[in-house]
Amino acid sequence: MDKNLKAIAYFLFIIMSCSINAQTNYSFDYKFLIKSSHSPINKSQFLINSENPKYIMYKYNDDISKLYDYENNEVIMLNHKTDPNKNIYNFISSHKLTSQNTFITDDIIVEKIGENKYLIQYSRIFENTNRKIKLKIKLKPWDKDLIRFYYSDLGDDIDKMLLSSLKEKLNGNYDFIIESYTIDYKNGFKVTNSIKNVEKINLKIALQN
Repeated sequence: MDKNLKAIAYFLFIIMSCSINAQTNYSFDYKFLIKSSHSPINKSQFLINSENPKYIMYKYNDDISKLYDYENNEVIMLNHKTDPNKNIYNFISSHKLTSQNTFITDDIIVEKIGENKYLIQYSRIFENTNRKIKLKIKLKPWDKDLIRFYYSDLGDDIDKMLLSSLKEKLNGNYDFIIESYTIDYKNGFKVTNSIKNVEKINLKIALQN
């Protein structure tokens, strides 16, 4: 091979390597069919990576998916198409996650109120207003730790704190899913979210940066 061909081959190799490296990979191994009393959509899909809680994805209908990447502080809208034997996800748009740091969370209390049932109470402070928030949670035993909030509008940081406090009450056994939970905002507004089905999947999505 002469020098020109070697140079071209090397140049193409560099381009291909950059192209491969300039992408973000997401993988999902569980899919939940979920329902919310506050959502106009009858049922939605909630996808997670059970080993990596840094991103999740919702499929709101047959065409549109929304991927929340907490590590990169980004929400990514995707168009979903199904061809024979494969799923195709095309990028639509993205924007930064809205900050939830305006709320101060304090005094988290977790109480067991029944078999696999827990009450979480905490104070949410915003602009000198202190509001007590209550969550009634029903767990269901599973074969691994799939404890996640879904359809939560409390913010990822608050979700993490509440789940951490909940797990302190589970005596080291975290092999559950949150079958359902109700948020009482103490202003006359309540929302109940529940899981209708759980499915093991193997979905991989690669998005170009």
